[in-house]
Amino acid sequence: MAGTADFVGGPNILVPLDASDLAEKALDFSAALARRSGGRLTLVTVPLLYHLDLSALHPYPGGRSAPDYIAPPDELIRASVAEAEQYLQLTAARLTREGLKVDARVVSAMPADAILDQAESGAADLIVMATHGRGGVSRWAMGSVTDKVLQASPCPIIVLRGGRQRDPIALSKILVPLDGSALAEACLLRLLPLAKAFEAQLALVQVIVPLETLPIEIVGAMLAGEELYREEVAGYLETQAERLRSEGLDVSTEVLLGDSVAETLLERSARDDCDMIALSTHGRGGLRRWAFGSVADRLVRQADTPVFVVREANPPVNAG
Repeated sequence: MAGTADFVGGPNILVPLDASDLAEKALDFSAALARRSGGRLTLVTVPLLYHLDLSALHPYPGGRSAPDYIAPPDELIRASVAEAEQYLQLTAARLTREGLKVDARVVSAMPADAILDQAESGAADLIVMATHGRGGVSRWAMGSVTDKVLQASPCPIIVLRGGRQRDPIALSKILVPLDGSALAEACLLRLLPLAKAFEAQLALVQVIVPLETLPIEIVGAMLAGEELYREEVAGYLETQAERLRSEGLDVSTEVLLGDSVAETLLERSARDDCDMIALSTHGRGGLRRWAFGSVADRLVRQADTPVFVVREANPPVNAG
């Protein structure tokens, strides 16, 4: 998917794991994507040095209590790597028995670095991560891992929060917020293979917010009259929809009104029972007109549905 609108031979889906129940949900979701799209899974984890019980590996000498004994660093490393390798091998073997193509990699690095290194090496067309939202990615804190990956990933990311998840997993309707910018539209290109694989309906929406919150380049249109502006937005969405319909996709459009873009999108997603929200971001620069900290960040942390995020690596000048 990286840099193209097509999966060649099916997508390579990178799934960071940490042996938590939440990460297993991300794995289930990724397995469903791989089955439907003909892709393969690359499982990655890092040695979890601080989550090991070494008592069975090295009895405390002389009857001393646990706090009195500190295992040598090389022993901690060996045990941690062995635990991670065993976990991934068992997981990969189970998925292989289910008919999936699986690769498993233990990377000795900080979690965010490990994920990005694998993605940047060409091992991923898509990353699927699970998060508790404010609580972080299970053992991998939201602020230190997911945020870093969102800001630097060379490929799209699907973030799943510990909320509603359908069983079996389906992507029948995907909500795609647009704002009239080329950046927001870039998400559509990256989303096409996924939408086609699941025969998903795309719901293109744009939120009209109060005048004072809008960028200066479109204030003039608002001054010409709100109704005229709504018509222009509706026409823009319909133009985008027609392009997608020519690709054989089922597409609907809707202009939404709301003081808060993020809140309006969350309400719309819940009301229409959407299965995913998809949008673009510049990473640190934020969405061109919707700052990452206020819209994309809020959706990632609060949406009960998975959020598909495309990061634009090279934002245009004055993109915001």
